[in-house]
Amino acid sequence: MTQHNQNIEDQICKLEKQLKNIQSELVNLHSKKELEEVNNFEFEGIEGNKYLSDLFSNNNELIVIHNMGISCNYCTLWADGFNGISEHLQSRAAFALTSPTEFKKLSAFADKRGWRFPYFSTIGTDFQESLGVFYKNNQKETMMSPAMSTFIKQDNKIFRKTSSGFGPGDLYCSLWHMFDLLPTKTEWQPKISYN
Repeated sequence: MTQHNQNIEDQICKLEKQLKNIQSELVNLHSKKELEEVNNFEFEGIEGNKYLSDLFSNNNELIVIHNMGISCNYCTLWADGFNGISEHLQSRAAFALTSPTEFKKLSAFADKRGWRFPYFSTIGTDFQESLGVFYKNNQKETMMSPAMSTFIKQDNKIFRKTSSGFGPGDLYCSLWHMFDLLPTKTEWQPKISYN
């Protein structure tokens, strides 16, 4: 390795350690958030209507993905990625994806993608609004932002512990980090299909 590359590598190692420290601080801050009680919302799923409490299955902790719908190429990218690790996720906590898409369309889309995790339609609920996933933009239009929330069930009540938004380069999709290491820098956007 040349001296130039060694200097760069030393800087990379230093920054990677700083990133790990910042990530630890972030996790610590999330852990300090107080529990917020939430309603036991009802969703449509593959086995009919289910309540939020049902999504916990035999667990007392739950991870919920707030997907923006089947037309969102970014949300599809994240869901496809979660599909690959869904068994690992569900070995630790219950896991489900929610979407403001009509269930029949969502189910057909999920089948086509081969999703192996539970998914539910939130149509007819104010689930996203009550959790702050919907927001008003500068034009006062209601917009949705993809996100994840974690919940815990205690004493027959449901509480949200914390949430985190999704976006290009976030911690929940490794693809951008891999692309960042490629020799050339190119603008890239995911597609629902590359055929």
